[in-house]
Amino acid sequence: MVGFRRLLEFGFGYICVSSLYSTMKCIILEDDDLAAKSLKQIVSKINRLELLGCFTNPVEAQNQVDMDEVDLIFLDVEMPEITGLDFIKSLSNPPRVIVTTSKKDFAIGAFEIEAIDFILKPITLASVLKALEKYDKADLAHPIDSNTQNIFVKVDSKLVNLAYDDIKWIEALGDYVRFHTDKKRYVVKSTLTSIEQRIQKNDFVRVHRSFIVNIPHIRDIDDSSLVIGDKLIPISRGNRPELMKRLNLLK
Repeated sequence: MVGFRRLLEFGFGYICVSSLYSTMKCIILEDDDLAAKSLKQIVSKINRLELLGCFTNPVEAQNQVDMDEVDLIFLDVEMPEITGLDFIKSLSNPPRVIVTTSKKDFAIGAFEIEAIDFILKPITLASVLKALEKYDKADLAHPIDSNTQNIFVKVDSKLVNLAYDDIKWIEALGDYVRFHTDKKRYVVKSTLTSIEQRIQKNDFVRVHRSFIVNIPHIRDIDDSSLVIGDKLIPISRGNRPELMKRLNLLK
């Protein structure tokens, strides 16, 4: 079977070999100890997943993890203090979500928050791998030639030609992205991950879960943000090393 992963049977368990896709930082929100332990074991077998933490309620997760660092949440619906669904709705720019629950009744709620998948407990390695394939199908775009200097974006009924050099930064807006240029802003139905995969040019770098910037347009940088024009753009801890590596830095 052709896909993003291969499963190799090895001894009494499995090794999950991932390729083609970058590491995703994830958290588990699960208040059932047994379910949490099982899901942690499954995540540990998937090379492309980096587990930032396992939490029993959303408040605990927000207190201990920078949500801007999180790409994916394994979300139980029935949680103390606030339901998993209400928690996601409270976030202005939530990560992608895979809902995990023991009740089919919550499928409608999963649809409302545009979850990648809805997994009924008990959770298995196969069900998580299937959900990740759906994640990839939602975001995967075919990369274009790295020598290309422009990208066509569909705005309303027109295709607009944007030169790479004119794009100052790109911003996530839920299921849309906004391209910022000196002349105009263009809102396009896509995801930042999809755009990141299509723009194969060294000047573009992702500095935050919600922002890709064009390095020549950066005016200055401090520990946690950068400035392009008059726009202050945050830099997440996880993305800062890649940004610094890509700069023509005089030491």
